[in-house]
Amino acid sequence: VPNVLVNATMIWQIFSDNHTTRFSENELKLYSRLGNLPIAEFRKIVRLGQWNEINTETVLTTEGKDLDHLYYVLDGDVHIDKSGRKIDVTPGLFIGEVAYLRGRPASASVRVGAGASYIVWSHHALRRAAEKDISVKMTIGSMLNDDMAEKVARS
Repeated sequence: VPNVLVNATMIWQIFSDNHTTRFSENELKLYSRLGNLPIAEFRKIVRLGQWNEINTETVLTTEGKDLDHLYYVLDGDVHIDKSGRKIDVTPGLFIGEVAYLRGRPASASVRVGAGASYIVWSHHALRRAAEKDISVKMTIGSMLNDDMAEKVARS
């Protein structure tokens, strides 16, 4: 009987981890944009972040300044200034991924317009989670690699 109870509990946990109806609207949109991530790993990563919807233009990064957060802009205007070159890009991209991966200052200044929504993670929280769980580490790496490949393809 104890084994049946343990097995039933594990099956329920797997089912609930792989069920998308508990996603918020922003989470569902993010999940659909990030591609084929395991739902359970996606949930772990999203739980580490904080959602923001802003009413005024906001600076996310400043070129050459240390950065301790990683952002994913879900909606809104995104304005990039890299070495004096100004670029407006569509939302649906990570901001600060190079700083996260390389431990370097921000490679560009990025601001988002009023009405933007984004999720932000602290580098510390992501690194701690990645150290504790190899699947989280692999999922973060996969998300950032796909994003960088998309950026290279667009340029």
